[in-house]
Amino acid sequence: MAPPPCFIFVYIIPLTGIKICPPGVCKQNPASPSFALSLTVADIHFRIQVPYKAWLRLLQQRYAAFMDSEPPDWEISVTHAPDLRDTDTLWATHDEEQTRFRIAAYAGGIDLRHRQAEIATPSPRRLFSALERTLVFILIQALPRRGDSLLLHACGVVIQGKGYLFCGPSGAGKSTIALLAQGDGQVLGDENIVIRMAADGIEMLSTPFWGLSTSAALIQRFPQRRPLHALFLLHQAPIFALTPLRPAAAAWALLATEKVAVERPSSAAFWLQTLARLIVVLPVYRLSFRPTPELWAFLQANT
Repeated sequence: MAPPPCFIFVYIIPLTGIKICPPGVCKQNPASPSFALSLTVADIHFRIQVPYKAWLRLLQQRYAAFMDSEPPDWEISVTHAPDLRDTDTLWATHDEEQTRFRIAAYAGGIDLRHRQAEIATPSPRRLFSALERTLVFILIQALPRRGDSLLLHACGVVIQGKGYLFCGPSGAGKSTIALLAQGDGQVLGDENIVIRMAADGIEMLSTPFWGLSTSAALIQRFPQRRPLHALFLLHQAPIFALTPLRPAAAAWALLATEKVAVERPSSAAFWLQTLARLIVVLPVYRLSFRPTPELWAFLQANT
């Protein structure tokens, strides 16, 4: 099965003796100083090294609530490559446990076996985009390998204590849902949400990775987890309507969303096995909706 197009935006590679960046990209003097911070997202711990203290301060400001001091599960190295330029030629290659990529004005690679990644970016202006797409890709791969959780391209909302997760491709209405929830509920994120098996059902977890074009006024980067009541696959329509989906139909529909691990057989196997465990427990619906606040009363009355 061919990977969804969005995956070209997410790939990376290792820091071990194997060179993972494309040739000539991630060049850094071994004697150069580096600055590091540690983040935890969905109980996966990242140690991120950057070449400048100013870059470190940018990351600390953005991810303050997710910082920790835990031993890292993953090592991420960011290098400065001022000669990189925007390109319309997008590519990603996969070799066993490694992926290399070149997208926009950054490049790099990721090594799933050694849990290491390298990213090269030309400027701090590109830092967040390059790093977040890297970390999201790692979560897409690493979480299903734990057997109990997935990162989905989704908007997570809590209304009167109930967690609702809204999935769909770009343009399906996730950002619209986040706007509709303002004043009526709590938005955990509008782009990347983790769902996980818990002792009493399924829970959803926030990540610090919101849409890159989301208004800063709407963004709340705090680690949170809430019980998940139901998952909805979005379809904008003039009426409200719900169609329950059987597990097989739900799995097929979620495979059509953007952040799925199908680029290599081992990843696809872990992703599908974990999805099967989750959707046996979690109610999944196809939701037709019009973008009005009546949506919340409709969902509370019908799920």
